[in-house]
Amino acid sequence: MDRPLWQILFNIALIGFVVRRAALGLALQTDRTPAMLWGVYVALIAICALTAIAILFSRRWVVGSVIAMLASYAVVTFVEIGIGGVAPPVWLIGQLVTALAFGGVIVWWARTSNSGDAAS
Repeated sequence: MDRPLWQILFNIALIGFVVRRAALGLALQTDRTPAMLWGVYVALIAICALTAIAILFSRRWVVGSVIAMLASYAVVTFVEIGIGGVAPPVWLIGQLVTALAFGGVIVWWARTSNSGDAAS
């Protein structure tokens, strides 16, 4: 875990961006949220927690966990669009594209960084 602090902070910012929507969805729509949406929100929060732990380990863990987090975020977005009424689809897709672009940069940094783990 010999990465610059700014790379770690970018990882934490992405986690915050992704978990924010699930946490707000659970907090603000508890009475109207379908059971399937509860499940994907809880799964997304759990994957974000695992990603936060993976930041402490090697770059390989970061790359894998960020990819898993973004894949689950995409699933949550499409479930929200399918259920409807959560937010406008354009807004949800815009957030997904932003997260994917941000995550792509993080994965690229982790893969091309020369500092750090010999095991990666």
